[in-house]
Amino acid sequence: STTQNGNFNTATTLQQNVNDSSATVSQYGDLNTADVSQSNSANAMTASVTTVGNENAATITQDDSWYASASINQEGDANTGAITQTNISDYTTASIDQINASFDNAVISQVDAYSSDAAITQSDTAGFAQGNDATINQTGNDLTASITQNDTRGDVALINQTGADQNATILQDDSWYADATITQSGSLQTADISQVSISDNASATITQSGSENAASVNQNGSAGSLAEVMQDGTLQTATVNQGTGNYNDAFFNQMGSEQDALVVQSGSRNLANVDQNGSLQNAAVNQSGSDNDASIMQSNTMNSADIDQSGDFNVANIDQTGSSLNASISQSGVGTASDLNNASILQSSQYDVATILQSGGAGNNASIVQQ
Repeated sequence: STTQNGNFNTATTLQQNVNDSSATVSQYGDLNTADVSQSNSANAMTASVTTVGNENAATITQDDSWYASASINQEGDANTGAITQTNISDYTTASIDQINASFDNAVISQVDAYSSDAAITQSDTAGFAQGNDATINQTGNDLTASITQNDTRGDVALINQTGADQNATILQDDSWYADATITQSGSLQTADISQVSISDNASATITQSGSENAASVNQNGSAGSLAEVMQDGTLQTATVNQGTGNYNDAFFNQMGSEQDALVVQSGSRNLANVDQNGSLQNAAVNQSGSDNDASIMQSNTMNSADIDQSGDFNVANIDQTGSSLNASISQSGVGTASDLNNASILQSSQYDVATILQSGGAGNNASIVQQ
């Protein structure tokens, strides 16, 4: 255990071939640096670093560390925290908590880490922090990851996972200009990004490659935000819910078989685009507001597409190729001669069904082409 109070302090702890190894570093004040390295312990390793004040940096490395636990807690100023658990680091936990600072950097890397868990929290109780960066990298099986950033602006959150049974969650609360990205490669994956409470001009991207994937992006109270979901596999579902706000964009790209896509947007001048290439697909877009644009493109068999727009001056397009297709567009709202409600369905197959319902009165234009 090491405790340092004040000024130009540096703490280094090295533990090798030590059973039940434990290291604790506490630093209070000024230009502190803490470095903990643990390796080759027959039993569980534990490492903890706490820094309060000024330009602190903390690093924990655990090598060949079954059942290891590592935590970094930093409060104040220009903090940097990094945890690395590698070389058969099964059943490990890692957490970094940074509060009341701007431009913090936190990185957790878990390599060959079966049934491990990682969490990063960056928050600011005063509401003035900005530019924080959080990254979680995991390889192995049965992985979970969580990043939470509260009351900050311009934050960046990144989760990279390779393996099998994975779960990734990013929450950025009151996070203007935030950027969240989840990348997964494997199977049985779930990914969830939620940017809430005035998350204007935020971007969220989920990329999945595998089989039984599920992806959900929820941006609530966002304006000018972007959501992108890309899935390559089977049995995939993707949901984007962009709440009250304008100028939001949502893009889906699904390649596989039994896929579902749902986009819900409320506000004006929003854009939704769904592209599905596979079979047994279902896509739905629900937009409430004016001057919204929705398009669904599907290729293969047994596809179903539905667009529901309630508001004025909206545009909806469905393009389907395959067989046994079903398409429906419903628009309730008015248009004008110069700004119509436009609805079009194009189907290239046999035994297809297409329906357009426009109930707003004047200023509507509808087109169905089946060939």
